[in-house]
Amino acid sequence: QNISFEASEGYVLGEINNQQGWNYVGSAVLGTGNVSNNISTIGANSLNLVSNNTMNDGGVKKNIVGFNVTEYSFDYKIENIDGSDYFMVMRDNNNSILGAFAIEYENGNLSIYDGILDDVDPTNINILPNVWYQFKMIINKTNNTVQYYINNTLLGNKSILNSTTNPEIIDFSYDDFGTGFTVDNIKILNFEVLSTLDYDLDLNINIYPNPTSNY
Repeated sequence: QNISFEASEGYVLGEINNQQGWNYVGSAVLGTGNVSNNISTIGANSLNLVSNNTMNDGGVKKNIVGFNVTEYSFDYKIENIDGSDYFMVMRDNNNSILGAFAIEYENGNLSIYDGILDDVDPTNINILPNVWYQFKMIINKTNNTVQYYINNTLLGNKSILNSTTNPEIIDFSYDDFGTGFTVDNIKILNFEVLSTLDYDLDLNINIYPNPTSNY
C-alpha cells in the first residue's frame, strides 16, 4: 500500500478530510490539512498540516490493511522546533498503540514508544526543522516486538502487549503550538512476503582469459 497523495491515486489538491479515507482527529478542523504540490519527496504532492494555534492535540488518520509482520515507513519533516510536539502512530482496531514516534518541541528530540510501559523512550537523535527524514517501524505480531528506524538506522527494539492485534490505523498528529508538519511517501508492506529464501549457488564459474590486461 503506497500513499504519496498523487492524482494517480485519486487525490486532488486542497482539503484532505474525506479524501481516500483520511479524516481529522482531535482538534484538527477543516483547513488544517491539505494536499499540496509545494514540496514532496516522491511525485508532485504531499500532505501538509498547518498550525491553528489551538494548543490542543489533533491531526489526521486513515484505516489501512496490516499484516502479521508489517513494515510501515514514511517521509516526514517538521516546520520548526520550539513549537508543537509531533506524534506518528500506528494502532490496532481497538485504537491501542502498536508503535509510535514522538518529536519533542523544545529541541526536536526523537522518542520511540515502549508498548509495555505505555510511554516513550528518548533517543540520541534531534530532528532538524525543514529536513526530510525517513521513519520506519516493523511491527511483528508473531513475537510482539517493534523495530524502529530513522533513515534506515536502527534506533531500538520494543515490546508490545500480546492483547493487541494487527495494525489497522495510521495517524499523524501534533499539539498545535504554532508549527506544522509535512508527510509523503507512505508505505505499508507485508514484511513476511519481503523476506527472501536462501538459495544454493552454482559455484562452477569460469573467469577468462587468465591472465589478462585491460579488460
